[in-house]
Amino acid sequence: MTASARQDDDVIDMLIDQHAHIRELFTDVKGARGASRQRAFEELRALLAVHETAEEMILRPVAAATAGELEADTRNLEEQDANRTLVLLERMDVDSAEFDRTFLDFELAVLRHAEREEHEEFPAVRAGRSIEERREMGARLRAAVGCSMPRWAA
Repeated sequence: MTASARQDDDVIDMLIDQHAHIRELFTDVKGARGASRQRAFEELRALLAVHETAEEMILRPVAAATAGELEADTRNLEEQDANRTLVLLERMDVDSAEFDRTFLDFELAVLRHAEREEHEEFPAVRAGRSIEERREMGARLRAAVGCSMPRWAA
């Protein structure tokens, strides 16, 4: 079943789908130049903004209860660091050597963050909440990102 066909996925499945799309977009940005690279970067930036906001609003309160406050706080701090780097990237020419260097560091940080979520935070949420609760969280995620759901948000 495709991601867009799944209407009752739990929030963890939805966030993992977003992680996969984030990885694809990193590849797209690195493989493009000029206007195509700018568009791919803007799509990545938009996805990260929605993804991080949804995690902060919907996942982190539950993660604090299931994985612990330290785990939730650490993931939030990683996201804050990524946001600072993203602001720097937004000011750069996407075809510059400086962008390339900073973007590679940014990619590594974001992918490490996603890996920690998938191996530390998400399993605790799965174990600590029923499928019904996770589906309700998924419904809240859908509502938070709006009615016109891009393929990565569905």
